[in-house]
Amino acid sequence: MKTFHNDIFDSGLSVISAAAAATTLRLVLCSQAPLTLADASTLYDGAANKYRLSDAIAVASGDVSIGDKAGGGREVTVAAKAGTAGATLAAGSDLHYALYADTRLLYVSDETSDQAITSGNPINFPSFTFGMGDPV
Repeated sequence: MKTFHNDIFDSGLSVISAAAAATTLRLVLCSQAPLTLADASTLYDGAANKYRLSDAIAVASGDVSIGDKAGGGREVTVAAKAGTAGATLAAGSDLHYALYADTRLLYVSDETSDQAITSGNPINFPSFTFGMGDPV
């Protein structure tokens, strides 16, 4: 059986917790999957391919934890966060959420509701996890 020591997993995942500890980690809602930091960090402009729909929500060190992943491996858990919509977008877009810090787009995932977003309305992110499974 192949296996990794937890230090192998955590060294990669610790980028998230280190950015949270440095107070540079941000969580955002995007109109589609951002490909670059600018796509995720600049407020929505469909013509210019800038996708951020929400405020850039600070993720603090207490909001991030690393632990065992069900079925083997390690994962990061990010606590539930709330923010405010900074732009308006009709329902049916391919919404995604992203984590970025400093000069790096660190994580992007699909948001499955793809609901309408109205500027000024609250946005709630439930707690979520991501990680790496044991090698196969």
